[in-house]
Amino acid sequence: MKHQILFLNFFKKQLKNQKKKFPNIKEDLLKSLRSFEKEKSVSLGSNNYKLRVKSSDIKRGSSKAFRLIIHFVETKDTILPFFIYFKGKKESASKKEINRKLAEALKEFKEKY
Repeated sequence: MKHQILFLNFFKKQLKNQKKKFPNIKEDLLKSLRSFEKEKSVSLGSNNYKLRVKSSDIKRGSSKAFRLIIHFVETKDTILPFFIYFKGKKESASKKEINRKLAEALKEFKEKY
């Protein structure tokens, strides 16, 4: 099933920071997002999912990959990536951090869509 993928400005800013060090990150993200199946993904509850995104810029294992947190808007069949971090620098994201970023992303989403 193909879902619509929506990159909000809030997320694009995060991506821009990562792109300096990992030039292929957008293509890597799109590959992971296109193959997203919520039944096979790690659910964080409330339609939020954590995906492992392998980086083609790194020739190491997935522990040095990215973690992508997305929100799935079922009514619009839309994937909203809202938080990305490099596993090599940050072990995990706190629930508080995830909720803060989700609130910012949803605010932008509601204003525009």
